[in-house]
Amino acid sequence: MSGKSENRCEYFRAWAGQCRSVADQSGFCEEHRGKKCDVCGEQATYECSYEGQFVCGAPLCDSCEGYTD
Repeated sequence: MSGKSENRCEYFRAWAGQCRSVADQSGFCEEHRGKKCDVCGEQATYECSYEGQFVCGAPLCDSCEGYTD
């Protein structure tokens, strides 16, 4: 064990859980930094996990909800 801890990206994927990439000072990896919420345009932190025929997967922020029936 090296004692060095890597910060994991804060983004949660609907089908796979927390992103496994290393985060920068923003808390997100290069792929997810700057990804916008489909509802309000803020930094997205997770994907909508609604399952119909497929998983929705829309990027959302902590303040917004995804699919509602």
